[in-house]
Amino acid sequence: MEDSTPPPDEVPQFECPFCGKSVGVSDPAQTVFQCPDCGQQFFAPTTAEEDSTATHEQAQAQAADEEARREAELSELRISQVANLRRGAIRSRSWFIVGAVACVVGASQFVYFAIERYRGGERHGPLRDALGAAILLMIVPYFMRKIRVLGKEIAESRLKDPATPPDFSTLSDGSQRWANLDQLAGTDKKE
Repeated sequence: MEDSTPPPDEVPQFECPFCGKSVGVSDPAQTVFQCPDCGQQFFAPTTAEEDSTATHEQAQAQAADEEARREAELSELRISQVANLRRGAIRSRSWFIVGAVACVVGASQFVYFAIERYRGGERHGPLRDALGAAILLMIVPYFMRKIRVLGKEIAESRLKDPATPPDFSTLSDGSQRWANLDQLAGTDKKE
C-alpha cells in the first residue's frame, strides 16, 4: 500500500502570521490552515502571480459590469429621448392642425362677411374680406405640409414590430403557484 502524503522535504511550509512558527501542509489544495502551536487559523498566502491574475479578472469583471451599466443607462436615456421627441412632435402636429382648422374657419368667416357686405351694397368691404379669405387659404397648404412631415416623423419613431414573434412556450400558466400554495398549506398543517 502506497502512502499518499508527500515526503517531508517536499511538504509545503507556511509561516503562521500570529506566532511565526512554520506550519507543514499535507494537502496543498487546502486554503485554511491551523497552527499547531498557537491554534490560530489563517489563509494560505497567495503568490504575486495569483494576485495579479485575480486582480486582472476582477478588473475585467468590473469593466464588463460598468459597460453593461453604461449600456443600460444609454438605453434608458435613448428611450427617454425618443419618447420626449415623439411627444414634442405630437404636440407640434396638434398645433399645426389647430392652425390649419383656424385658417379654414377664418377664411369661411371672411367669405360670409364678403357676401353679407356685398348684399348690403358696400363697395370695398367685400373685396377686403375676399382678400383676407384668400390669404388664409394660402397659409393652409403650409400647415398641411408640416402636419404630413410631423406625421411621418412620429411614425418613424415608433418601435418596429419584431421580425419573429415572441416565444411564450417557456412561460407557465400560473397553476404551479396554486400547487406551491397547497403544498405550503399542507406542510404547515403537518407541523
